[in-house]
Amino acid sequence: MGESHVFLKVDAKDESGNTLHWTIEAQNLVSQADAGWTNAMFKPGDQVVIDLTPAKNGRPIGRFKGRIVINGQEFKPLR
Repeated sequence: MGESHVFLKVDAKDESGNTLHWTIEAQNLVSQADAGWTNAMFKPGDQVVIDLTPAKNGRPIGRFKGRIVINGQEFKPLR
């Protein structure tokens, strides 16, 4: 049995100003916790910048690939 992955849901504006509801997949819970992620890391209303690899089909889904900035502060992974 595999470990469940972490999913982050965020709202973002497209080029036309429409709100898109994104779902971003990260690694499993243990790996993300080892990197310093916590359940209080993101809060409703936070302004975030997240590097991701978007889905090829154009839907607002993707995989987390690295950098996270939360309210202007860059998150520094523990490892």
